[in-house]
Amino acid sequence: MTGVAPEQARAVPPGGTAAALVFEGPGEMRALCRALDWSATPLGPVEGWPQSLRTVARTLLGSRSPMFLFWGPELVQLYNDAYRPSLGGGGRHPRALGMRGREFWTDIWEVIGPQIEQVMTTGVPTWHEDQYLPIERNGRLEDVWWTYSYSPAYDDDGSVGGTLVICQETTPRVLADQDRERLLAELRVERARLAEVFRQSPSFLAVLRGPDNVFELVNDAYEQAIGRGRAVVGKPLFEALPETRGQGFDEYLRRVRETGEPLVFRDLPVLLERMPGAPLEERFIDITYLPLAESGPAGEPIRDAVIAHGTDVTEQVHVRREVERARDRADRLLALTAALAATGTPGEVAGVVVAQGVAAAGAATGMLALRAPHTGEDGEAEMAILGHSGLGGEIAARYARVPVSAPVPTAASVRTGEAFFLEERPALFAAFPAMPHVWESLGAHALATVPLVVGGEAVGAMSFTFTAPRRFPPEDREFFLAAGRQAAQALERARLAEAEHTARLRAEALQRVTAALAGAQTLADVGRVFSRELTRLIGADTAWVGAVTPDGDAVEALGWSGYAEGEAEGWRRLPLDAGIALTDAVRSGRPQWWPTREALADAYPERAALIRSLPQDGVTVLPIPGAGGQPEGDAVRAVGGIVVGFRTPQRFDADTRAFFLALAQQCAQAMARAGAYQAEQAARAEAEAANRAKSQFLATMSHELRTPLNAIGGYAELLEMGIRGPVTDTQREDLHRIQQSQRHLLGLINEVLNYARLETGTVRYELEDVPVRETVAAAESLVAPQARSREVQLEVAECPSDLAVRADPEKLRQILVNLLSNAVKFTGARGRVEVSCAREEATVRVVVRDTGIGIPADKLEAIFDPFVQVRSDLTRTHEGTGLGLAISRDLARGMAGELTAESTTGSGSAFTLTLPAA
Repeated sequence: MTGVAPEQARAVPPGGTAAALVFEGPGEMRALCRALDWSATPLGPVEGWPQSLRTVARTLLGSRSPMFLFWGPELVQLYNDAYRPSLGGGGRHPRALGMRGREFWTDIWEVIGPQIEQVMTTGVPTWHEDQYLPIERNGRLEDVWWTYSYSPAYDDDGSVGGTLVICQETTPRVLADQDRERLLAELRVERARLAEVFRQSPSFLAVLRGPDNVFELVNDAYEQAIGRGRAVVGKPLFEALPETRGQGFDEYLRRVRETGEPLVFRDLPVLLERMPGAPLEERFIDITYLPLAESGPAGEPIRDAVIAHGTDVTEQVHVRREVERARDRADRLLALTAALAATGTPGEVAGVVVAQGVAAAGAATGMLALRAPHTGEDGEAEMAILGHSGLGGEIAARYARVPVSAPVPTAASVRTGEAFFLEERPALFAAFPAMPHVWESLGAHALATVPLVVGGEAVGAMSFTFTAPRRFPPEDREFFLAAGRQAAQALERARLAEAEHTARLRAEALQRVTAALAGAQTLADVGRVFSRELTRLIGADTAWVGAVTPDGDAVEALGWSGYAEGEAEGWRRLPLDAGIALTDAVRSGRPQWWPTREALADAYPERAALIRSLPQDGVTVLPIPGAGGQPEGDAVRAVGGIVVGFRTPQRFDADTRAFFLALAQQCAQAMARAGAYQAEQAARAEAEAANRAKSQFLATMSHELRTPLNAIGGYAELLEMGIRGPVTDTQREDLHRIQQSQRHLLGLINEVLNYARLETGTVRYELEDVPVRETVAAAESLVAPQARSREVQLEVAECPSDLAVRADPEKLRQILVNLLSNAVKFTGARGRVEVSCAREEATVRVVVRDTGIGIPADKLEAIFDPFVQVRSDLTRTHEGTGLGLAISRDLARGMAGELTAESTTGSGSAFTLTLPAA
């Protein structure tokens, strides 16, 4: 209400104002109330207050308990000195005094507003324990917990005039759990007031007194924890809860009474009969036993009672344990993943899966089996144990390989693609009645078998047995299934890795066999090398290679390996009609695959005794196809045969067969090469003889031609000198032309002679470190007159003074003179020829570039052939033999260098000489 009616105001006693009387006494809040201008508040001056408000105000200010008053419709605030610390610093005190509640408590009004409204409208008090009310104080928003009551404060007319708040901040206790002693003190001094709080506490509470632990008081939560309908107050512990005998609770209570020290337990298990006649149920509690100290007649402390305070945490424990089990399963799956990542073979995968599965599941035995082809050529697929633990030698040997149709768990799981979770022995015997001896021997009472699925197909299964009945809840089943998926993925990775490794080894073996056969020059070499490599590189124990004789009547041995001395002597020549596996394969052109010795003996019974006496067990017989023939498919004419033997049974799968057929193809190619080699050698000898004769002819003719040409030149010089008499100017001009033609013809013959020397390999190289700058300058000086006469600009770029090559100085100069002469010769008047040099890592490049006629792209490489010029017709305008570039490139290559050309028709050419740097 805002103010009061005049008729309700009481007269102010003589001797003081109303405010002075209401707020009389010591304390900060009384002083602030006396100083406050209450007429400026919705309550108006104190003289107008109703007597009930004055009484509540005097009571509140005089109380040492934290108290707060909301009065009137505006809920104007008053509070005492005990409450003042709860407002903290930051200006909230004394600003709160006289303010409207809604305006002051803006941070928590959504919570306390409805609570106050309930009291103001209904007059029903409320109680709030450990209420979380974060408020702004001390300059920041603080987390604060309160235990408080809202009670109606009645006006003079009996209506609810305000709400009285009696509160206690419980932040320290909530945060640090350190207010249990305060709770005990409050129980002693305010037992009656807190009885309701005790009863409504969400945690269970009980007071037990005396050596018999008689229940003195329990709350609703305690009754709910032990089970509804059990009256325990006034009864000793073991009478009220007889099932707790032997669980240690009487000892805990005795220790607390005797020592006066509290006991705290977390997740303490207790077996309770929570419903009449029901089986014992395991519950878990967080409980604290606190001594309840009281004073005796002489003031001495008496510890006769104990408060049991706690919470039923059964659900939390179950959830936490399930989380822990899930985390444990996840950790084990992660550990399995990590362990499987380090595996490289299916056997290693099986070892890891079995070991980790047994440890994770607590199983007695573990086993992993894979689906595998039958050992014979045909037959039902089998289940082969790849790894096991705890099976025992006899059982492991007996079930090492069984048909997929066998009535065993792994085979059944592969057939159906389903998992089996059998929790008790009767179910085990019923599902697999053919294996009672196994279950008895292993002491098995439960079984978990999971298929290993790859690409939608079960490729194997893993199985575990347990020596006691075992429940498999959904989460455990999912664990086994997840482990099965990981195992299947790891097996597939290992299989692919193993296949890749095998393929790589076979490819390397093929390469090594190819390399070894590359040096075989005769059929005998092929047989000897190939049979040796088969036993050395691919793991065969014996190998025999033979070729069909030229008359086509027999197969004749070319070589063998792996046989004892004299063992293969009888097979040097085998008639094609001998009726044995080898000759049949050669005649038919089809390979034969015999996984065991017995299979081969069954196919050739008349030779069974001989076959069984041989050292090999698994055998393959391969025809060697002739040119264009293939060993599979339609029969082809074979040029020979190969017999490969192993001392152990073999499985010739598709990849293995393809590998051996590739080997047979290699042998065929090697035999073809060996046959062609001799023809090639004969042809080469004939060609080399012809080439030597040509070179010798050129050398002889060049030598014979130079003698008369030199004589022509000498006589022409004598005539020009006037030895034979006076020479006219016209005669001198003719003699000059004769000498010019003689020198030109002599140059051509020298080129032919040089080329002949290169062809016959008689050129010698004297290699040394040659300065590039000096050599380029020497060549340039020799060509400069020719360039001037043709009006060609000859430019030499600056070469580093320390740039040198490893070369023969004379040969290098000859190459540069040839390149420069050619460039000048094919560059028109006012053209340009440039020479540049540079080092590139371990080589030096010298480039001669011109602006001449250029070379067509289709003739760029042909210019290095002997006797070739760009213009080879009768109308060509440039003289020469066409040997200069051929000789230059041969000289460059003879010094470990190279000569290359680039050109654009009509724009010029660039010739690059590359030589090793000094």
